Amino acid sequence: VREIDDAGVVATVNDQGTQGQADVSAAMSAAGIPRIASLITPDDWADPNTSPMDAGGTGVVFVLPQALIDGGVTEIGTVRVDFASASALIGLLEDIYEGDATFSYDAPVPIGTTDYTQFILGAEEAGVGGVVLALGEQEAVQVAGAAEQLASDVVMGASLGSFPHARVADLGDFAEKMVLLSPFPQATNDVPVYAELRDDPAAYGEEALQTENLKTRPIR
Repeated sequence: VREIDDAGVVATVNDQGTQGQADVSAAMSAAGIPRIASLITPDDWADPNTSPMDAGGTGVVFVLPQALIDGGVTEIGTVRVDFASASALIGLLEDIYEGDATFSYDAPVPIGTTDYTQFILGAEEAGVGGVVLALGEQEAVQVAGAAEQLASDVVMGASLGSFPHARVADLGDFAEKMVLLSPFPQATNDVPVYAELRDDPAAYGEEALQTENLKTRPIR
C-alpha cells in the first residue's frame, strides 16, 4: 500500500488481495485510495473505502438461502468447507433467516473426500429440500455431480463463480434443479460488452479461457 501511495495512485480497480486484508483495508483507507470492484473478503465488509461489484465468496453463501426460499425451499442444509470457522455458518444463517427457513443439516467436506454421494444422502435423510454449497469449485462440482447421479430432488444452491457454462451443461437436465447466483451473466450470454471479453481470452488457446469455461470471477 505504501508503494501504491508513493506512486500517486488515486484508486485501484479489481485488486485481488487475499492476505492481510484487514491491514490492507485500513492502510488504503488511511491513504485515501478508494478500492473499486475489489475482491471483497469479510475483513472488507465494514470498510466504506471499498466499493465492490459483488458480495464475494462468503457473501454469496449468505444470500443463497434467500434464492432457495424464493424457489419454495424452506428446509435448508449446508455442505461446506471443513474449516473450524465455517462451523459457525449454520448459526449465522439461522439468525438471518429466522422465521423464513430452518437449517437442519450441516456437512463439512474433509480434504481428500472421494465419496460425495454421502452428502446428498445425508441431506435426504435429514429431510432438507435444498443445500447451500459453501465449497471451492472442485468440491462443489463433485457434490452437484453426485446429486445428478442419484437423481436427487435436493436443490443445489451455488455460485456461478464455481459453475461456468460448461460445468452446468455437463449436468444436463439436473441443472434445472439448481439455483445459481452471480452479479454477472455467464460469458456465453448475449451481452454486448462480452464480445471483446470472449474473443481476447479465447485467442490464447488455453482451455480455461474458452468462453464456455470462463467463470464469473474473471469476468468481473
